[in-house]
Amino acid sequence: MADLIISRTKTQQLSDYLEEKIRSGQLRHGERLQTVRELAASFNVSTIVVNAAYGELEKKNLVERCGRRGVFVNDPQEQAKCFLIANYTDTITQKESPATYILPEFKAKCISLGIRLEEIHVDSLYSASRSVMIRRLKERNYDGVLSFGSGYIGDEPDLEIFRELGVPVLIPRMRKEEGERLGFNCFYSNEKQGWFDAMKLLAGHGYQKIGALGIYQEHSDHCMLRCGDGQEHLKMLRSLKLGGDNGSICFLAYKERELFQRELENWLGDVPKFDAIMCYSDFFAIRLYEYCRNHRIRIPEDLAIIGFCGYPGGNLMQPGLSTIDIGYAEIGRKAVDFLLNAGKGVRSEEIPYKVVERGSTAPRQYITN
Repeated sequence: MADLIISRTKTQQLSDYLEEKIRSGQLRHGERLQTVRELAASFNVSTIVVNAAYGELEKKNLVERCGRRGVFVNDPQEQAKCFLIANYTDTITQKESPATYILPEFKAKCISLGIRLEEIHVDSLYSASRSVMIRRLKERNYDGVLSFGSGYIGDEPDLEIFRELGVPVLIPRMRKEEGERLGFNCFYSNEKQGWFDAMKLLAGHGYQKIGALGIYQEHSDHCMLRCGDGQEHLKMLRSLKLGGDNGSICFLAYKERELFQRELENWLGDVPKFDAIMCYSDFFAIRLYEYCRNHRIRIPEDLAIIGFCGYPGGNLMQPGLSTIDIGYAEIGRKAVDFLLNAGKGVRSEEIPYKVVERGSTAPRQYITN
C-alpha cells in the first residue's frame, strides 16, 4: 500500500481513511481490525501513528479496543456520546462568566468528534423533586457533565443531583482545595503564584506603590483577591520590599456601573494614590479604565493596571490590558478529553497560566510624560 504523503498529518489521514471505510459499510460492525503492527506495516507508518488514529476513532465511538482481543468496529449508527452542559449564567453576568469563553472551544471539539451536547440552565434542575430529576437525567444516558458552578458550600441540590448520575462531572474553573472538598473533578490554576508573578513584573518595571482591587461577594459576605486575602497581598509586597497597608486594598461587589464608579471614587479620589493597581479580573480592570478616562488619569503614565483571566478583548483596549491569562480556550479543549477519559475516581488538573504584558504596564523608564 502507498505511503501517506498528503499535507495533513499521517494520524489524521489514517483516521479519516478508516472512518470512511466504517461509515460506508466496507468495514462492518463487529469486524476485527488489523493489529497496530499490521496496519503500521500496511501504510508504512509508525505504530505511534496507528495508535493515535485508533484513539481518534475511539473518541468518535467508531471502534472499541478490547485489550488483547484487538480493535473492533462499532456500529456508526449507534447513539454517539453525549455530554450535559450545566450553565449558571444569566444575561446580566454572561460576559463576565468563564463559560462564555470556555464553551466555544469545548463545543467545537465535541462537534469535530461527533459528540452530542445538551445544555441546560441549572435552575431547571429545581423544577422537580431531586429523585424525579435524577431519574430523568439518568434516562438521558449522558456520558459526562460540564458544570460551571462555583462558590459551593457542599450541600447544594445541583451537586447532590450530579453525584447520583454515575458519570464524570467536571467543574472547569474551581480552586483545587474546593474541588477536593466537594469531591468533584476540577481544573484549577495557581492563582496565588500568578498574582505574585504579576506583582514582580510591576516591581521590575519600577512601580513601587501597588494597590489591589478585589471582589466582595455579597451572597457569602466574603472578600477575595486572587492571591487569597488582603493580608497575603501585603505579605507579597513586603517580600519585594514594597510598601502597602490596608488602605491600599479595596473590595467591591461587581454591580451596576455607576455605583461601582462612585465606590472607586471614594477609594481613589481624583489623584491616584498608587502608581499601579492589580485587579481581581479583567472586568474589574475595564471598570478601572473607565474611571481613569472620566478622571483624566493616564494609563500607564499616571496609573498602571493589570487584570486577571485573559479576556479576549484585552488586546483591543487602549492601551492594551496586561493580564494573567488562565487559558480559557485551552480549558475548553482539555475538558472534552478529560470527560472522555475520566474513568472512576476524582482528580484535579492544573492549567498553566501566563503573564501577558501589554501597554497598561509599560516599564516606567520608557514612559514619557
